[in-house]
Amino acid sequence: MADDKIQACIDKISDFYFGDSEDSGEAMFKKFAEDYKEKFKRTQEELLQDEHKLEYTEVYKEFQKLFEEKIEMLINDCNVSQEEFVDAIKERSKTDPEIK
Repeated sequence: MADDKIQACIDKISDFYFGDSEDSGEAMFKKFAEDYKEKFKRTQEELLQDEHKLEYTEVYKEFQKLFEEKIEMLINDCNVSQEEFVDAIKERSKTDPEIK
């Protein structure tokens, strides 16, 4: 039973990530990129500098939060705790070459 719940959760995350719908992972990522593309425009001089703007870190953190919240929601929708999910993935990675 627990394996079925974990597999259903993996399938749900995979459907989100690789889906073609308006609320798919790809659509979410494209919208985020579109919303923030102006922050990443740089002059020739800026491109030659070694350091990135602090603003980039802030955008990355926002993206990371958005992505993590969505994955957490999908896991919770499966009635599986995040800890159970991570533990199951760790265990499967020992025997399933697709997870490694």
